[in-house]
Amino acid sequence: MSLVLGIEITPRAVRGAFLKTALRGFEMERYAEEPIPQPTEEHSTTGLLRAAIAKLIAQGSRPPDRVIAALDGQLASLRLIDLPLGVEKKIGEVLPGELGTVLPFDVDEAIIDYQIVGRDETNLQLMTVATPSQNVADRLRMLNAAGVDPRELAVGAAAFDGLSGLLPEALDGRTVLVIDVGASNTDFAVLSSGQCTFARTLSGGMNLVESRRRNQLGMSLQRTLASYRAQRSDEPTIIWLSGETSTMDSARQWLTEQLGIECGRVPVPTAPGADDETAPKFAKAAALA
Repeated sequence: MSLVLGIEITPRAVRGAFLKTALRGFEMERYAEEPIPQPTEEHSTTGLLRAAIAKLIAQGSRPPDRVIAALDGQLASLRLIDLPLGVEKKIGEVLPGELGTVLPFDVDEAIIDYQIVGRDETNLQLMTVATPSQNVADRLRMLNAAGVDPRELAVGAAAFDGLSGLLPEALDGRTVLVIDVGASNTDFAVLSSGQCTFARTLSGGMNLVESRRRNQLGMSLQRTLASYRAQRSDEPTIIWLSGETSTMDSARQWLTEQLGIECGRVPVPTAPGADDETAPKFAKAAALA
């Protein structure tokens, strides 16, 4: 069996999900988390991150065959774009011109990807991602310096697209909103029947909550949900809370009040390193794996 490590790096900790994969299925081997101490004159940020990652990798049964990490969603543009159905075979040629008028950076110096998330008799709807190639190079350089050589980089909230392979029955025929409130940003992703059809990374996270500006986060989430509803017809029936706040009853209740949708935890598989209550904290790492 191949061993894949999905690794999430936050300002406070490194989280990993070790997933064993084979032709006939998968098994979550374990979850692991290592804190990242504050840098000092003696210990640089890179050195501390490298040490934390080394400790995390050592908790696997063996070194992973493949590592998948993520790029901060605030460094990329995630957009829904409509294109005529007739250009389906030429999307790669047409898309740069479509995005060039709306991106806040030079499309000629960007890396662009997409997936088709909808179609009707005349149009295709694409979820696109674009980021300056320098952002990818910088992220890979940072990861390499920390001792990681990822095969893939997911982008921000779109990383939750990986939940479709882990939770096919839970996502089948449903539209689910996944929210992950991080230290300084918040991921917002909608999965319809297992496919990520909308993704945003919002500025502000626990830093707003801790500085008594929670209402700003609430308004940002409400605006993003309104933007989703203006572009997509599939109405989310439940919120799945991921990350550090997923264990907090108060956080789930607050999200229900703010968005008017019942909120629960991401039902990721349990494994050594996490129980039913704490496993949702590793949802992004699990999705990456």
